[in-house]
Amino acid sequence: MSNKKGLTAKESIEYQKRVNLIRNKYQYDQTAFQKAILKIKNDIINERDDSFTDTKEIEERKVIEIIKNLPDISQTNLVPFPNILAKTSVFAPRKKNLPVEEKHTQGRWIQLNTPPHYDLFYNGPLLTMEEQDLYMLLVKKAGGSDGDDYIKISRYQLLKELGYEYCSQHQYKWLYQAMNRLIQSNIKIVLKNDIIKHIMENTDNKINEITLHLLEEFAFDGEVYSFRINKNSLFLYSNKAFAWNNLDVKKIVQNTKKAGITAWIYSFILSESKGTHSYKIETIYDYLGSNKKIADFRKDIENSFNIMLEMNIISNFNIKENKFIQWERI
Repeated sequence: MSNKKGLTAKESIEYQKRVNLIRNKYQYDQTAFQKAILKIKNDIINERDDSFTDTKEIEERKVIEIIKNLPDISQTNLVPFPNILAKTSVFAPRKKNLPVEEKHTQGRWIQLNTPPHYDLFYNGPLLTMEEQDLYMLLVKKAGGSDGDDYIKISRYQLLKELGYEYCSQHQYKWLYQAMNRLIQSNIKIVLKNDIIKHIMENTDNKINEITLHLLEEFAFDGEVYSFRINKNSLFLYSNKAFAWNNLDVKKIVQNTKKAGITAWIYSFILSESKGTHSYKIETIYDYLGSNKKIADFRKDIENSFNIMLEMNIISNFNIKENKFIQWERI
């Protein structure tokens, strides 16, 4: 619905024209002048036709046109990861051996904490950082795909590129389960200031909500896995709203202390532009969906940023008043 109390940019120009025409008439009576300009504003609002919400107002908002193909790059170690996912707990560090009710939303849509310009709802298994690594690698393998292409790869190669030295039945079982978990992952994004264009072929529909799952299909034939990336998920990479993560860096992070949160922090840092940034530690805490004590979380944050400093992802950082963290991304 449109905001009936506010005027669009075009309506504001018309409003100013009409006000200027009557200004001299009411120069000695400010009370009457205020009533007159209020009537002008209401008249302009009442002149709106039924298509106002769908046309005039929408045209003044940012329109996101979904890209045709997943981003691709020749460097084998770089993979695009969506900024939207980097600032949520869709993928997050999770304890092993959690109760069933803490491993899955049980068919419910749950709202995750996000930046203020969009709402994100999630339905499905709660994904881990290891599954984030798998998702990123699958996106890399599908680079250039339009969502209709079947991508084939051996399960042995997948595990090797994920950094596993030995491929046992345990690892193969995990890989199979992780692929199925990605298929079951449903995401609904509601934009507040932007709208989405061209969701379906040959239409000019404009909406502000999109639902997607991370993988469209998954099948296997012995050693060979085949999969497709969901077409709607191309939205996550539109308008260049992604950062190039380095898979080699992620492998190194896996061998560090508190690897899960450090891997999340790595993607989070890259989701911001180069330069100086400052966040409340509690804001990062909310985005990550952590259930730790905030004091323990601050220690984990400091450890993760120290690792990012050692790996030259950032040039410096400092924690202020035990509440804010500021850093400079290289």
